[in-house]
This record gives sequence, C-alpha cells and structure tokens, in this order.
Amino acid sequence: MLTQRLPWSGIPISRAGLGLSRIGSVQSPISPSEAIRLIQVAFDLGINFFDTANVYGQGDSERILASALKSKRSQIVIATKAGLLLSSKARLASYFKPVLRPLLRLRKSLAPEANTPNVTSGSARSQDFSPDQILRNIEASLRRLRTDYIDLFMLHSPPTSGIDLHSISEALQSAKRAGKIRAIGVSSRSLEDLTSWLNWPGVDAIQVGLNTYNASSPAVLNTASAKGVSIIGRQILSSGGSRLDAGRQPGQALRSALQVADVVLFGTTNVTHLRENAAAITGA
Repeated sequence: MLTQRLPWSGIPISRAGLGLSRIGSVQSPISPSEAIRLIQVAFDLGINFFDTANVYGQGDSERILASALKSKRSQIVIATKAGLLLSSKARLASYFKPVLRPLLRLRKSLAPEANTPNVTSGSARSQDFSPDQILRNIEASLRRLRTDYIDLFMLHSPPTSGIDLHSISEALQSAKRAGKIRAIGVSSRSLEDLTSWLNWPGVDAIQVGLNTYNASSPAVLNTASAKGVSIIGRQILSSGGSRLDAGRQPGQALRSALQVADVVLFGTTNVTHLRENAAAITGA
C-alpha cells in the first residue's frame, strides 16, 4: 500500500482509507462481526486510515472500529467527526438494535425485492457546533473508540456562516493542547465550501467529495497543497461514476483521485470490493 507522511500525523498514512459510515446501524448490510472482519482485512492490506463519525451507526461505528483494532492503536490513524445530531427516531432505534437487525434481515431474505423500512430516516440532519457540545462529542468519541487521543477530529458538514468559528477554534485548540486530538479538520459539504475552509486558521485537513470534480477544482486543490492542508477525497466511486476520469474503470478513477488528494476513501462493506480497490491504489 502506498503511504505518505502528513504534517499532522506521527506515522506514515496509507493513501487509501476505509470509510465506516455504513457499519453499525440497524440497516447496515453487514453484521458487527462482519464489520470487524472487514476492518481487519483492510489493515492486513496496508490500510491504516479509518474514517468514522459520532453519528455513524448511532455511535456503533466507532465502537466496532475500537473492537477490530484495539491492539493496533499505535499503527492506525483515526479520523472522526461531530456536529450532526441524531433524530429522536434514530436514538430510539439504537436501543432496539438487537431486535430490529435480525427482523430486517429476515424481511429482506423473505422479500428481497421489497424496500427496507428506513428506521433511521433523517437520523443526522440537525446540527450543533457550539464549543461545549463539540468538547462533549470529543469525550464521547474517546470513550467509544477506547483511546486517549483522536488523530484527526473534523467538523461534520458545517455551514460556512452562522457559526462562531472563533469560539470553535478555541475549543478545538484547547483539546489539542490537552492531547485529546492531534489535528483539526473539516468534512466539507462541497468543493465550493472548501475554499472558505482553507482560510480558517489552524485547519490541518479537509475532507471533500470528489465525485463532482470539475474544471475549476485543480486550482482550489493546489491552493490547499500550497497551504499545507491535507485533502481527503470521498465519494470517488459514488453513484453515477466519478467525473475525475469520466467513462473509465473504478481503478482509474481512484488513481486519478490520488493526483489531487492525499488520502482517498472508499466506503465498501464488501471484502472483495475492498481488495479490488486496495489493489487499484497499490498499482497507482
């Protein structure tokens, strides 16, 4: 696996990262034990960058990651996020996961063509970026991840206006000084928002979707590189294909993404697809 050293990380980081948004929830296509195996296979393939968030799987994504790699903490880089809030429906569903998960799987096996009820619809639409809430989120993520530090802590799809960035920055810098987080980042809603976040003092990394890459993107991404801000690309292989390399194979899209991003994420829950994507990165 290709690796590189980034200014905010103490260890070399794999150019490929595994996104964990689809594990841990009631509707996840794989069980927690299968998710643990997926993460362990990724690590065995040389992937040591894992991207999660406090709302993924109502917190279980972080817990599963901790279970999968509890003995490998010093060898992995964990990126997690906060700012989105779970709906009351999603919070209620989290209490009944042991019952709901097998029922939904049984329903799918009996009627594969039927749509699965979306029991977590609207699970993370409202937001809270108040400094106190962010600090509480950091503490909660540390507990779920069973670690005493988070490598990269990101604001999760924040707006570019209407929030107190000065106070947020002070809170994050205090967490950084305390050793609870090692780097500060933003999971940007779009490439357009990325420009604004590049002007936020203290930002170490920005995650952004690259499936809508267009002719104006290179200048923005080059600016990030010039400022020493790492780019984490997501949604490289999202529905409709990547415009990074329109009309070509997924492997080519991933390799093209490596030209503009320091780390590219793929969010598969399929071990075969994981191996194929990792091989595409290895052969870049």
